[in-house]
Amino acid sequence: MNDQVWNQRRAGWILGGLCWVLLAAGCQSPDQASLERGQELIVSQEWEQAIGHLDEAIRQSPESSLAFELRGTARLELRRFAAAAADFEQARKLAPADFRRHADLARSQLEQGNVAQAVAACDEAIALNDRNAAALLLRAKACLGDDRAAEALLDIDRLLAIEPTSAAGWTLRGAAQYRLGQDAQAEQDLNRAIEHDDANANAYWTRAQVRARLARPAEAAADRARARQLNPALELTDSGGGRSLLDGLRGASGTRDNLDPRLK
Repeated sequence: MNDQVWNQRRAGWILGGLCWVLLAAGCQSPDQASLERGQELIVSQEWEQAIGHLDEAIRQSPESSLAFELRGTARLELRRFAAAAADFEQARKLAPADFRRHADLARSQLEQGNVAQAVAACDEAIALNDRNAAALLLRAKACLGDDRAAEALLDIDRLLAIEPTSAAGWTLRGAAQYRLGQDAQAEQDLNRAIEHDDANANAYWTRAQVRARLARPAEAAADRARARQLNPALELTDSGGGRSLLDGLRGASGTRDNLDPRLK
């Protein structure tokens, strides 16, 4: 799933969540204007301005789980991972039964390299909703980054049973198969990822490494070139193959593929 689809889905969730809050209140809450404006700015990806309005919303209504959730989202996009994790933790405390809060906390922990905390938050999200594709994807990434490729593969297969056209899922499956030494299967999985999203830089980047190990340097070079064309930042993570394979799977936030059913 590419960033454009993610942003559309995230915008739908934000709008839905905001409507739910206002309907539940039954009247205009004092922080309504700040919350609405913060939401609008997040949809338009004006992160700093959104944070300012959400700061005010939280000051006026410190029990608003949605306000913390939105501010955490803005901070995550600005790569302020510790601050985002703090917001998501507070959102989770205020709405412990909402599996999305746990998945977002996991995402921010994974970005900080806190694998154990990320896995624990994913476990909580999955316990609340065992079809939570976002949490399955995040837990698979955490396990793969912790050299537990076989465990990651189990989560990825569960994810793909829910979202069979997930380009992120097929990309991660290819990476897991590569880690397990199953190069032919890895290439097939990455081909599937590219079929579902031919602008998936991570899939090309990962397939380049698979094809290099299969002694097909020309094809590997073509995949690297395509990946860098789609995402020039990959140039920084692929300097002669010295970095971890998982580095190439990190996007703007590492995991923008939140496949939460409320986003559909």
